[in-house]
Amino acid sequence: PPLKEKYGRSIKIENEGKIHVQKVGLLRFNHFKDTGGNISFVLAVLDACDSGVVITNLHTRGTSRWYAKSVKEGKGIEHELSTEEKEAIKIAQKTKK
Repeated sequence: PPLKEKYGRSIKIENEGKIHVQKVGLLRFNHFKDTGGNISFVLAVLDACDSGVVITNLHTRGTSRWYAKSVKEGKGIEHELSTEEKEAIKIAQKTKK
C-alpha cells in the first residue's frame, strides 16, 4: 500500500486505541468502623482521556454494596464522586501506558 494509506491506517489505530482501557487505579479502605481491615475498595478504569467508570464496594459485617459511576475527563458525570473515588482516579492517572 502507498505511504499515505499506511499513515491513515496508523492514525486510525492510534485514535481507536485511546478509547480502550489504559489506566487502572485500585484503592482499598475501611469505610465503616465496625469492620476490620481495608475491605471496602474503589476501582477506577479509565481510557487515555481519563474517561470510564469507578466501581465502589462498601463492605460491612452483614452486607456488601456496589456502586458504579461514569467518569469523563477525570470527573463524575451524573453523580458526585467520593473522596476515595477521586483518589482512585488519581492513582489510575499515574499509571504509565
